[in-house]
Amino acid sequence: MFFLIKDFVKSLHGKDDFPCCCWTCANFLFFEVSVISDDKKLSIKADRCYATPTSGSEEFFEIR
Repeated sequence: MFFLIKDFVKSLHGKDDFPCCCWTCANFLFFEVSVISDDKKLSIKADRCYATPTSGSEEFFEIR
């Protein structure tokens, strides 16, 4: 990842908080992605989402 502002990399969540655990994979999962900014032209997109069968990040499948 590349960030222009060094403090931007500070997060409320750490590496140990991910991947998220869900109880049933048959249901839809909804995640919100947001940015706080005065720039009205700024937008973000969750381009790639990954699901892991275990808590390890090495084994995953991509959801598009």
